[in-house]
Amino acid sequence: MTEKNNFLVLLWEDIADLSYKLFDKIYPEFIPDIICGVARGGWIPARLLSDYFEQVVKGIELANMRIMFYRDVGETIDRPIISQDISVDISDKKVLLVDDLTDTGNSLKVAVEYLLHKMPLEIRTATLLHKPWSKIVPTYYVDTTEKWVVFPHEYQEFMALLTKKNSWSMEIAEQEFKEYGIPEHAIRFFAEKMYPLLEKNGFEPKNTASVKKSIKL
Repeated sequence: MTEKNNFLVLLWEDIADLSYKLFDKIYPEFIPDIICGVARGGWIPARLLSDYFEQVVKGIELANMRIMFYRDVGETIDRPIISQDISVDISDKKVLLVDDLTDTGNSLKVAVEYLLHKMPLEIRTATLLHKPWSKIVPTYYVDTTEKWVVFPHEYQEFMALLTKKNSWSMEIAEQEFKEYGIPEHAIRFFAEKMYPLLEKNGFEPKNTASVKKSIKL
């Protein structure tokens, strides 16, 4: 886990550690019948929680659902749609709804409201991290942060964003990413696959000096 500027960059080891701490907050206070991960960020912590629960309680189902934010012609804000319904029947069941982070809280809020129409016995929510301005406070979460959280499955998107915003050459980008704590294998993939793709799509680095300049975002 690395903090730099306004970012919090997590490793896979951090996800495993946070997921175990989250389980420790949930069990034995609450034992769900169904654990549902909100795609895509909630899939991994939901799967890990399922494994932890499996060691102490048998028969808990693992499910998933997906919410996407859609903007139609003439609309100025994104509105959520259920793009993938929950994969199991939750009527009269205790449900643990899992996501990686509550930022705006929109995804989790929409998911809870939608699932309540399916008449579950109870719904509780759980996230690894929570932003203080979120519209919804999860029932369980490990820690609060105001930083921009970068999860391992977001490394490539994150590196592409910073590279384009700061017009970095690959040499400078590599130096910066190492300081952000991005693993070498992810940087190598970006250098070999993603950076050439950016160049193919018209990206031209302007910041090629060895002296680092201020980072824009």
